[in-house]
Amino acid sequence: MTDSYADIADALRHYAETLHAAWAHPSFAYETSTYRSSSPYNKVIVTQPEGDAATRLPQTGRLVRGAQGVTVEAIDAGRSDTLTAGSALHRASAKWRQHPPLTDEEAAVVQSVKDAEVGVTDAMSEVAALRERSYDIGGFKNYDMEEVRRRLATEKPTPGTPLAHFHRYGLNTALYRSMVSAMEEADFDPQTPDAFNDWEPVIVQAVASLRRLAERETWTYDVVALLNAPTVDHPDSVELVETSLGGQVVTVMLEAATDDLLTQVQHREYNLTGVGRGIATAPINAALRYRVQVPVDASMQDYVGVLERGADLFTRVVDVLRLVREDDLGIVGVESFAIEPEAPTIRHHYDVGHNPTYASVTPRRSYFFLESAAPLSDDDLGKLRRALPPYLSGAHAVQGLDVAIRRHRDSRERHRPGEPESLLDLAIALEALLLNDSASGHGELGYRLALRAARLVGGPVDVRKDMFSGVRDLYAARSKLAHGQTLDTMKERDARRVRDALGLAPPLLQLLLLRFLTGAGPSGLRDQALADWWRNVELGDGSPLDEPDPESTESIEASFLDTPPADAEMPDPAC
Repeated sequence: MTDSYADIADALRHYAETLHAAWAHPSFAYETSTYRSSSPYNKVIVTQPEGDAATRLPQTGRLVRGAQGVTVEAIDAGRSDTLTAGSALHRASAKWRQHPPLTDEEAAVVQSVKDAEVGVTDAMSEVAALRERSYDIGGFKNYDMEEVRRRLATEKPTPGTPLAHFHRYGLNTALYRSMVSAMEEADFDPQTPDAFNDWEPVIVQAVASLRRLAERETWTYDVVALLNAPTVDHPDSVELVETSLGGQVVTVMLEAATDDLLTQVQHREYNLTGVGRGIATAPINAALRYRVQVPVDASMQDYVGVLERGADLFTRVVDVLRLVREDDLGIVGVESFAIEPEAPTIRHHYDVGHNPTYASVTPRRSYFFLESAAPLSDDDLGKLRRALPPYLSGAHAVQGLDVAIRRHRDSRERHRPGEPESLLDLAIALEALLLNDSASGHGELGYRLALRAARLVGGPVDVRKDMFSGVRDLYAARSKLAHGQTLDTMKERDARRVRDALGLAPPLLQLLLLRFLTGAGPSGLRDQALADWWRNVELGDGSPLDEPDPESTESIEASFLDTPPADAEMPDPAC
């Protein structure tokens, strides 16, 4: 043990003596008043059924938020009279009671504990790394480490000033956490604190904990995206993909969104903004999560980048989720949670996507509707796991595919389900995907688009004919909408074509994107080689999509033959 840590241990022994004297005082008492019922930190999220008609998942029995017979509320957690080692420490250095006022002799005992705490934090402040690690403890990451060191070196806070309190707060927090952990492990009983005398193991463990804090090189964060769908009917988290992010390899997991997670989000929102986002009313059923480490000495931008990179990665994962599920699926919010309690909180800011706090300055939706309670199937999961790696890495190498996926994303996030204007984005996406060769600059574009779509989808002649006509109508509808017409101003025949196109375009685009991502498209082809590939599609036999996965065309055929989807008997979500 270095001299500095020996000094901390000596100061802790004196602190323990004053604590014991306070607890043993005849008038010592805990203040047991309840939390204010209006405090947002006393609210917890509770999902509960309304009668026997509540929608539950078949395997795990989880309730489906946003579905029939299910309510989600933020309720008062009730009284908080539980005594802990932390409450014993806190009461010893604060007023033992509110009424009657402390006598001079009682106040002197309390002051002796406070003075002993100052002695410990003074000894702690002699360890430069411990002082630096404690600067942001329990608060926001506001400064680069170099700025923290400059402030610690140049600012000379006067006792009793706000700056002195700010500097002392982090050290006090580190002290309390190390002591509480050690006391709990030593079987400290907060009901009879004066009976505890086994202080030496507590001091040794507390010093070791402070040393670990001083020597810490990284902080760990869970980055989480909240989704309305799909529901997850697995007891545990499901691994989706391993990918590189900011120089680290992270594993993206899909899991059911628990009440505890939503409570954690609700409390974080109040902490960040002073207002809640109304998380209790949103149909949140799933979450994406991965874990990442940030060097303690990283810049402010690196800390901010945790949320920025998380929002981008989750956006791309949801891009692929939308290809295997036709739900109105989207990200309700992106959050980061520190794993170590000493780690600083990462603030939201205006450049982070999927942040409802600043939704007024972004053109993105932050509320999505639960259209199906059907859980993610093993087949869906298999498609996700095949398509995510080539998309996240760019290994698909299909010209125009990234543009098409971004436009597909826009059609979901800028428009509510069924809005005619979404056809503009969908049509642009199809053009980027199906007219990505130099030969597409010649001839009638709508004809080529329809021909290629029909040939790629394949199937019986009647299905291909219907596909050809449907895509021609889609292209015509897109032109009318682009020139300012609306359903109200169109002729009934044209309005019907728009509605038909809204039913055709999403599943067609999803099929083509998914199949191109998983190897059925013109991967790595450019210029004449790409034009030759399309010529073979237009003039050859069969379809490149048929061989690897012929059943993928079933959803497209169903849209023309008016057959119900396979999950039509799932419980209807609430409107």
